[in-house]
Amino acid sequence: MAAVDVSTEMLRKARALTHRAGDIAFVTADVRQLPFPRDSFDGVVCIEVLEHLPNHLEDADVALAEFARVLRGDGLLVVEAPLQPHEDLVARHPDLRGSWKELQDMLDPAAGRQYAERPLGTWLHFDESSVTDLLDRHGFTVLARRYVRVLPSGLVERFPAMEALDAVLEGHAHTQSLAREAVWVAQRTSAARAPGAVSRPSVERAEGAVRGPAGNELQAALETTFTSMAAHAGEVDALQRERQAQQEALEGARRHAEALRVRLERAEADLDETDERRRRAEAAAADSADHRRRAEHGRYEAERELTMLRSTAAMRLAGKVWTALNTALPQGSRRRRAYQRVRSRGQQAAMEAAVSTPLAVQRRQDVVADLLDFESQIRSAKPHTVAVLLCGTQLIESEGQRPTQFALALASQGIPVVFAYWRWDPEEWAAQDRLAESILQVPIDVVLQRPNLLADAFVGMRRLAVFEFPYPGFFELLANLNARGWTTVYDVLDDWQEFHRVGQAEWYDAAFEGHLITGVDAVTAVNGFLADRVRSLGGQEVEVIGNGLSPSVATSAVTRPLERGELTLGYFGHLTGAWFDWRLVAEVARRAPTWKVYLIGYGGDPGGLALPPNVELLGRKPQDELAAYAANWDVGIIPFKPERLAAGADPIKAYEYLAMGLPVVVTGVHPPPGGEEFVVRVDGADEFVDAAQQVAALSDAHADRRREFAYTCTWDQRLRRLLDTASHHGQRVAQKNRLFSGGEHTG
Repeated sequence: MAAVDVSTEMLRKARALTHRAGDIAFVTADVRQLPFPRDSFDGVVCIEVLEHLPNHLEDADVALAEFARVLRGDGLLVVEAPLQPHEDLVARHPDLRGSWKELQDMLDPAAGRQYAERPLGTWLHFDESSVTDLLDRHGFTVLARRYVRVLPSGLVERFPAMEALDAVLEGHAHTQSLAREAVWVAQRTSAARAPGAVSRPSVERAEGAVRGPAGNELQAALETTFTSMAAHAGEVDALQRERQAQQEALEGARRHAEALRVRLERAEADLDETDERRRRAEAAAADSADHRRRAEHGRYEAERELTMLRSTAAMRLAGKVWTALNTALPQGSRRRRAYQRVRSRGQQAAMEAAVSTPLAVQRRQDVVADLLDFESQIRSAKPHTVAVLLCGTQLIESEGQRPTQFALALASQGIPVVFAYWRWDPEEWAAQDRLAESILQVPIDVVLQRPNLLADAFVGMRRLAVFEFPYPGFFELLANLNARGWTTVYDVLDDWQEFHRVGQAEWYDAAFEGHLITGVDAVTAVNGFLADRVRSLGGQEVEVIGNGLSPSVATSAVTRPLERGELTLGYFGHLTGAWFDWRLVAEVARRAPTWKVYLIGYGGDPGGLALPPNVELLGRKPQDELAAYAANWDVGIIPFKPERLAAGADPIKAYEYLAMGLPVVVTGVHPPPGGEEFVVRVDGADEFVDAAQQVAALSDAHADRRREFAYTCTWDQRLRRLLDTASHHGQRVAQKNRLFSGGEHTG
């Protein structure tokens, strides 16, 4: 027995795979010029060879002539040829390039150039008549022919259970036209035998090779299984047309990939040119760290002074101008939208100008390299799960946003995190300061440029992707993640449609949010109002998982004494007029002039509303000092407008107030489930004043119970519920896990 290949490397691998290597001669040779004398063999088997010869039919003709030469009289030839183009084998098996390089070295320079120009003819294929003609030309009589591989390439490899179906389809007349390959068994006819005369023993030997007991059983199965398939010939035709369309789409994708490759090479060249500037910028950024810290402190002080100024006559005049603007350009009107477009352009121009100034030091990151390095880093720790959070904010711990808290909780439990953050400026890069905690920060827009890069990462781990907002640009990324076996979750934080209606979340598209809800494996929502809205958009199962508590917020190492009133109320958080009810605060303060009301926050002002003197704006304060200010308060308040925007909220500050021991009075929002005893919801100023008096009079024992409740709602506990939902209660998690359990992708 002799085994022939053009590659010594392939022969080495073949020798390692057989336990009878001593009985086999491994020969490096070209099938078009076999190094054997005439009449050397009783049989020749040629599989996966003819389509890779550079000159197609011309070379196939030479190879068959060689087979006829080395075969003895009545010798058998088993030869395979593709009837459809293969996929690009070089792309799937790059190690084959080495084999063809060896062939170039064996051949003369002129022949070697043929392989250099077309090293692996993966798109060559044959029609049946051309193979039959070649066999007949070289004195072969076809004894049998078998069609193989009807199902699409890769399907049987990914799903082994499909192999039996493929075997049945290979033998049925209605599906043989879809076969990708065929195998011929032919006999060399000796010169003394008349054309067509074949010895019966040879025929029986060939039929046994093609049929045998397994073939008989298959035929019986065919007669039973395919009685009804004759009626579906039209479906087979449609399948063939669909396959042709897929092949055309694949070719288009190949061209697109080539264009992307060219673009990537240009981008890499641009990056090389900017390396020196990046190094200088990084050095400047390091030198300015202390300056940034001083500037941050100055910003806090400036905001406090600004809030004091807002009560002056000048600010009241500005508020009247703003009120007039709202009257002239009402929300939702065509004039308002035109104004917003003009304002947006102006802001963008200002941003571009700010970015171009030498003082704006930015650090450009190589996201591809960062992701690959991160994957390599975490694989050494062998984590069971990796999570990707797609967020509308950056990871800023002091702001306490839900995505940030989930990222920190995941990392603390040993689950690596890719935190994909939103940015408005393509030159804005978050500091890569969490790698030691196994948190990689990457911009969402870069991820969306190459969705397959993220989807193909972390193979072999349980992979979880959490969408924290319904950005329409996630469409292709969602499809890639689902196709590669990720578990996908949409975590509904807010009523995004309502944000869009009041002029925020301009990117929002209701149709895409509906697609996201039905396209992910599981949906969670922060409260019952949002869960009902998800169901109205087509969601089946929605798990309510409220916001949570970061225990460190409840204590402070400093003291911040404040002047107290007969009763002291306090608020910290965002002050935007979109949901903060300035009029309610002013009315409560007027009805209780001996009380004090302290407001800590940013992002809004009372506009033209004059606040009573017992309302004091303290500006923005560091998160680790909030408990020190709250120690002066009797009641924590959340005065939100009773509208849809507030109804979709689950304020984190409610849990923080309770952890500080404060009773809570709210408007517009609902108490967290289980916390109705500690968070009182009211309507109007009268109920607000009455409720504040009642809860402030409760005993210290009640304060202890508030703290106990708050500590049952930590972010670690919320995360455990989210992971449990993703694992067991999603819409399609179980089906997807079963689907990919036999392949290389795991979610």
